[in-house]
This record gives sequence, structure tokens and C-alpha cells, in this order.
Amino acid sequence: MTLAIVTMSELWKSLSLRLALLMFCTLATLPVPASALSPLASEYRLEAGDVIELSIMGIPEVKVRIPVDLDGDASFPLIGEIKVAGLKLSDVRTQVRNRLPQFVYKNRTINNGDTSQLIEANEISLRILEYRPVYLSGDIARQGEVAYRPGLTIRQAVSVAGGYSLLGVGNNNSALDTVELQNREIALAINFAKEKAQVWRLQNVLGRQVAINRSEFPSNLSPEVLNQILDLEAEHLRIEQNDYEVEKDNLIKVIATAKERTANLTEQAKSEGEGAKLDAEDMDRVNELFKKNLVPASRVTEVRRAALLSSSRAQQTSVAADNARKDHDEAIAKLQRLLLTRRIAAAKDLEEANAKMESLRAELDTVKKKLLAGTAGASLLRARASDVHIWIFRRNDNGQSRLVGEEDTELLPGDVVEVNLNINGSEIAAQAADALK
Repeated sequence: MTLAIVTMSELWKSLSLRLALLMFCTLATLPVPASALSPLASEYRLEAGDVIELSIMGIPEVKVRIPVDLDGDASFPLIGEIKVAGLKLSDVRTQVRNRLPQFVYKNRTINNGDTSQLIEANEISLRILEYRPVYLSGDIARQGEVAYRPGLTIRQAVSVAGGYSLLGVGNNNSALDTVELQNREIALAINFAKEKAQVWRLQNVLGRQVAINRSEFPSNLSPEVLNQILDLEAEHLRIEQNDYEVEKDNLIKVIATAKERTANLTEQAKSEGEGAKLDAEDMDRVNELFKKNLVPASRVTEVRRAALLSSSRAQQTSVAADNARKDHDEAIAKLQRLLLTRRIAAAKDLEEANAKMESLRAELDTVKKKLLAGTAGASLLRARASDVHIWIFRRNDNGQSRLVGEEDTELLPGDVVEVNLNINGSEIAAQAADALK
């Protein structure tokens, strides 16, 4: 082993630190009463899936997370791989403390220099950072793995996994997840309230003047949420009604204006037609006089021009009256289409909203029945706790053993727990039916 050359000041600091650490490690290695040791500490052996942590006192930057791979090996810095599967942590710690002090740790200083530090056996700490999980199967709400911690009992593991599966008893159906059902119930209640509020709005659009009845909305909605839904729909109705009234008023104004213009132009066309008729008669009279050489040609030209002008003016006024009449008729048709289209669209939307609301109502009833069935089953299960059968499958030196477990039995990492609720499904159905009455 090669020792590093250091200054006296650094040596003194290093010696002081080592003395303090030595005293700490000596106190840490004093015997511990047997009653204070967990059963896990005496019988647990490392396997693939465990994670251990290596740290060295005095070298805080050395803190390594080391997983145990599928081959049962753990890769340590400087040392390399060690076969740890099947070994107790104390055995692995002994191997590491025997081999790691053969190396010198070099650390780079702030001034880009290197300092070397010897690694002492009593400075090496090795602990289990993460245990491999336990696995739950059978009549459990969420089957699968549960993170292990020392002292974990079957009761606690089942609680983390959502409790016993009650709806699946006797028929191997998927488990009831109460939390998800409750969230689903709230989501359905919100959507139902939205559709119900939309139905109210559409009924008012159709002129039915329906008032809001809060008792018809889901009771599990908070007043704040319900108020927000109703306020939004009321605002929608107000804006929609305002837009409709504005468009309707504009068309009514167009109709009134076109009607008045049509009347004026019709009267004007009648007057100008009569004037054109008189000008035409005057032109015929002047032409007769011109033939008798009683009027000059200029007079004929003047009268003819006046007759053509009055006739043209009468025709233009008549066309304008026809156009005004068409504008009047088109505005009336637009107003009728506005009324009809609005009612048709509202009626169609109302039919769809009612159908969707009924579908949501059916889903809500189903979710409520499932929750009630779960509650009834839970009550029955509490009364029949003796009918819960639990088996623990645990690996040991002889392979795998099957143990009979109870709810307060402590588990070990890697245990597989199988739960069987020996309860007649008809009993739960009867309890659920009673709860729904």
C-alpha cells in the first residue's frame, strides 16, 4: 500500500478526524439487545432487485447506489463485481471491508492538485437502500407489486393496494377501484349538470320560460361548481338572445323601410306615369299642328324630348318600386328563416342534450350501484373476517415455501401474497340490493 505525503497541518487535521471517526465507529459496534433486532435483520438475504448503498466516512462524495442485477451480482467501485445473491448484508459488508481498504482514494483539490486518502475498514458503510417489492395476487383491488419497507404487514400491503376486491368475489372479474369510481361519479355528475343546464337554456330559446330547479341536479356537486355551470349557461343564453334580438330588429327595420319606400315609389311611379301620359298626348297634339305648319320644328323637338324624359323617369321609378318591393319581401323571408332556423336548431340540440343527459343518468346510476355494492360487500367482509384466507410464498435456502399468513403477519422482500375471500357472491349481492332499497 502506498502512503501519500502531506503537510503537517493536513496530517494533524486528518489524524483528528480519524480519531473522532474511530470513536464513533466503536460506539456504533457495541452489542444491541436481541429484542431490538428486527426479524428481517437476522434472516434476510440479498436477491436480484435489491439496491444497496456504499458510503465512506470522510469522503462525502463517495456515495454509490448499487443495484443487484438479475445474475445476483453487485458492481462496487474499485473492487468490481461481487456475487451477493443469497448472502446476508453483514457477509457482503465483511467482503467489502476486507477488499476496499487495499486501495487509495485520490481526490482533486480546488487548486487542481491531488490529495490521496487511505480507506479504513471501519470507515466503510453499507446498507440496503431499497428492498425488492412484495407482490399481491388474488382478491385484491390492484394486484401487482407493493414497495417494501421494514415491518410491512399484510394488512398494510393490502391497504396500499386498494383493499380487498369485493365485486370480483366468486366470478374472477376485474377489481373495483373505489377511488376511480368516486372520481368517475364526480366527472359524470359534472357532465350531467352541464347537459341539464343546456336543456334549460334550449327550452328557454324555444320560448317555454322554464325556471332552474336545483333539486334536479346531482347532489354530490359542490354549490360553487353548480353555480359556475349555471352562470355560464345563463350567460350563453343572454348573449344568444341578444344576438337574435339584434338581428331580428335589424330585419324588422329593413322591412319597415322597404315597405315605406315601396309605397312612396309606387305613388311616385303612378304620378310620373300620369305625367308621361299627358306629355305623350301633348306630343301627339303638337305633331298634328306641325303637319299643318302651325308650329315650328323646334317646338316638336322640345315636346318630344319632354315626353321621352317623363316616360323614362316613370319607368325608372316603377323599377325602383319593384326593387323596393323585392327588398321588402326578401327581408320578410329572412325574418321567417331566422325564426324557423333558430327553433329547428334549438329543437335538435334539445333532443341531443336530453338523450345525452339520459345516458349520463344511466352511467351515474351504475356507478352509484357499484359504490353501494362495494360498501355493502365491505360491511359483509368486516363481519366475516375469518373467511379471508392468506398464503405467503417465500423463497428460502430450500427453494420456495408456502406459509399460512394473517393480516398482521410481517412480510419479507420478494414475498408473494395470495388472498382468497371465501365469501359467497350471493351474500354480497343481497347486501348490495338491501343498500339500494
